Amino acid sequence: MAEDTRRPLLLNGTGSTERQADGSASSKERGAGDSGSVKDASFGTQKTQSFSDDSSLKTGSVTKTSCERPTQWRGLAICGLIMYLTTSMGQTLAVSGWPYLRTTNPPFQIDPTVPVSFLGYVQALTKCGHAIGSCVFAVHAYTTKTFRNALIIGRLISVVGCSFYILIELFAPERRRWAYMLKFLLQSIAEGSLIVVRSYVPRMSREKDRQQAFSIIEGSNMLAIVSGPLVQLVCHVLPEVGTPLLGGWLKFNMYTVPIWISLALNIVTLLISMFCFKEPDLDELEDEKQLPLGQAMRKAWQQAKKLDKCLVAMCFLEKSCASYGFAAMYTTMSPYVTESFNVPPSQALFILSIAQSAAGITSLLTVLLFVLTPLARVAKARYTFPFALSCYTIMYLFSYPWPGISEDIPLRNNGEEKCR
Repeated sequence: MAEDTRRPLLLNGTGSTERQADGSASSKERGAGDSGSVKDASFGTQKTQSFSDDSSLKTGSVTKTSCERPTQWRGLAICGLIMYLTTSMGQTLAVSGWPYLRTTNPPFQIDPTVPVSFLGYVQALTKCGHAIGSCVFAVHAYTTKTFRNALIIGRLISVVGCSFYILIELFAPERRRWAYMLKFLLQSIAEGSLIVVRSYVPRMSREKDRQQAFSIIEGSNMLAIVSGPLVQLVCHVLPEVGTPLLGGWLKFNMYTVPIWISLALNIVTLLISMFCFKEPDLDELEDEKQLPLGQAMRKAWQQAKKLDKCLVAMCFLEKSCASYGFAAMYTTMSPYVTESFNVPPSQALFILSIAQSAAGITSLLTVLLFVLTPLARVAKARYTFPFALSCYTIMYLFSYPWPGISEDIPLRNNGEEKCR
């Protein structure tokens, strides 16, 4: 019997057929409209499908059609509001904390014997607390695939910290400084929850709107730097001692009213996070199938090693200088103003509020220039970063006590004048 040389039928993209000589995969030459194929391994045959030229499928492979979601501006606006309220709390208390702790007007005394070095320990501890909080909340958000829980937990921790500050006069005089430290430690841990915002913004915005979306968050942060000291400046019109309530341990004065405002803002932010904050729809995201945490960290490390080393070093140096500058300012400015100008804590608070408000306005104007003008396209990062670092260098060079242009600071204790 003659060998049957008939070929099995294969369906091509146009509805016609072609025959296959053996079990190996073969296909008819594709026409102009053909662009992909799918192989059926179980039968050793190949089915060729035709796709239109305007399809998103690539030649020789099948990929999912990309359909980018529209930017969720309402969700981003609520996120910016949460960022503003959270940051403004810390900025308000950062100015008034040290003058409040060193108040010496009887019977309103907190802990006038606390040394200046204690403020440095508080700043160092809060930085550590912020780093720990950021890591914990970032891991929590990644593993649970939710953002709302981190923001809610952060606000609850902040409410506990505000309670320590409000009840500070219930502690023994020698222990009030530790209640003060605990309050700012809890506040720094709570602010670590804002790390999830960096991941939230890309999930809620299209790539072409990404820069504008992040500008909302950064603008909220800069606005908080301005409004926080302004709140303290308004509270300066209140009396220093204030009216005692509940047996005398609770007072409303220029130092305590900001903490009550901070507590109210915490509660408002908590309610916004619970009922108004919108979680991103993870089902519509391309990266829904996330890797386990260990594998994700290894993958991120491999990707990080491919980045430009000089650019990474520049970003790290700029961020380090900025963080160190803020920490140094908050640590030294309050004692410096109090001692060098020989002013009471209430007047020192007024000077610090004006200085920080001016710094915040300058920062806000800089951000607006990059957002509302073509400056972001004209001024490249390779020039703006060195310029910012040069400003820091010049500031420290001018503030260093060089011989011939500096003098000793007179310190006055109990009417005795000393020099340091």
